[in-house]
Amino acid sequence: MGEPLALSSRLIPTSVVNDTSTREDLLDALIDAERTSPGVCLLKVSPFNYKSCTEDPEDPYSAPSIHPAWRSTIFHATTANQWNWNSTVAEIQEHYKTVHHAMEGVRKVAGHDAYMNEADVCEKNWQGMS
Repeated sequence: MGEPLALSSRLIPTSVVNDTSTREDLLDALIDAERTSPGVCLLKVSPFNYKSCTEDPEDPYSAPSIHPAWRSTIFHATTANQWNWNSTVAEIQEHYKTVHHAMEGVRKVAGHDAYMNEADVCEKNWQGMS
């Protein structure tokens, strides 16, 4: 049985972590997200570790069968807020607003890619989810 929760996530590209200026911005954004919605998780992304020995930029079938955004993603950042089974609609809406607000800074630094199954339901750029 699933948990009643609001979830927001962001794919963190390697380029953001490798650049010293955006790395500092990312750290600040993650700290702010943690303050807003305690329990932010950084997950090491498996597709990043897989590099096909036959990957050929000219042959789209040689690359791993994942969305291209995952190929340059080193971390998957998530935050979630749970509510009680008897919460009111207003309380539940507040949980969704909280996780959305918590990831706003991370969204600005890391870009618009998120794992579709764990994306924010209030995502403005929902068509671009990975």
